[in-house]
Amino acid sequence: LAPFKDLSEQLVSNNFIVLKYDKRTYTMIKNNQDALNVMPEDFIKDAQAAIRYLKTLPEVDRDKIVVIGHSQGASFLPYIVEGQNVAAAIAISPGIIEITDLMVYQIEYQIKNLEKLNKDNTYDDLINQLESLLQEMKEINEKMKKEEIEPDNIYLDSMTGKFLLQWSELTQNMVDKFINMKVPVLIINGTEDLKTPYELLKEKENELKRKEDLQIIYIENMGHELYKTGTAKIEEKVVEQIIEFISLI
Repeated sequence: LAPFKDLSEQLVSNNFIVLKYDKRTYTMIKNNQDALNVMPEDFIKDAQAAIRYLKTLPEVDRDKIVVIGHSQGASFLPYIVEGQNVAAAIAISPGIIEITDLMVYQIEYQIKNLEKLNKDNTYDDLINQLESLLQEMKEINEKMKKEEIEPDNIYLDSMTGKFLLQWSELTQNMVDKFINMKVPVLIINGTEDLKTPYELLKEKENELKRKEDLQIIYIENMGHELYKTGTAKIEEKVVEQIIEFISLI
């Protein structure tokens, strides 16, 4: 995807070796393969395989490998780096609460954001769609809390209950998981992020900073996909902050 290609190219231009790969489900769907049996833990295993592969390359300094994750990948970083002997981890736009709670939060956040912009009723249809999705998501969230998710059912037209249950389990107590990471951590969030809103990170900031080598950076006017609002260009401050963080390790 464009923002990650841009990020990789800018890091390479600053003399970093970068290994970037497509998410397993993206590749499978692209090749018309059935991805319903893929589980969240598969994404963790793929990232760990990438780390091990990097360590086989003679041009790579095995002691200076830094793992960067975005969104779901950022949330999984505590699992990805465990036992991998990496130098640091960078979480861009991570979800830091249980996933069904986060889905409810982000939809409510998006509705509120659109309502502020909806002075001429331009967004009425989209708001209605989101309100319908919110109701469905609240029902799923309630079922998750009551342990009523059926593993073989399909939820949100796209994932099995089994997938959702494992994703929920992996995203329990996320703040503690980040705090217990044994490597330095940088968390980056944009102030225009509609999927992992920075306000949620702000609420958890004091708890997260119990980890002395954890830094949190907010980038003004950056959305979830790393673009500066109103442009199709990656926010250069992301690259700047990554380079600055790595230089201090």
